[in-house]
Amino acid sequence: MLLALALWSLGNMLESGCTRLPAKLLWANVQYLGIVSVNVLWFILGVQYSSGEHRPTRRQLALLAITPMVTLLLVWTDPWHGLMRRNVRLGTKGPFAIIARILGPLVLGTHRLRLPRPPGWLLCPHSQSASLATHLPRAGHLPARGRFPAPGG
Repeated sequence: MLLALALWSLGNMLESGCTRLPAKLLWANVQYLGIVSVNVLWFILGVQYSSGEHRPTRRQLALLAITPMVTLLLVWTDPWHGLMRRNVRLGTKGPFAIIARILGPLVLGTHRLRLPRPPGWLLCPHSQSASLATHLPRAGHLPARGRFPAPGG
């Protein structure tokens, strides 16, 4: 999990340091390697934490990998179909160069997705703390976007 978080952070740092759109898009896409991995790894950690010695089978891991793999495929092929981002251009936020874009229909669809209430056993205190911990990497990641551009990126 630390490797996935490091890859996500490294991609964000390098994206923030670039000033040209193709380089920024490359590093934004590299971040997705870590982003999709962190979600699956947090889930596996939660399952192992809440059920003791239970480890997911290879079949379960393969099923868990479907969504991240599809997401990576969509992100890296986005220039051809525009399902993840549209109207991509270089913008500014203060003195910093940022990727200005409109979210594509697949990304907007995931924001509207509502999950059912979890069963009671998921609401025990250690599950709640693990759930809270899953949001900490995202919370720490968001404020740093676009703050450390390097000249000539």
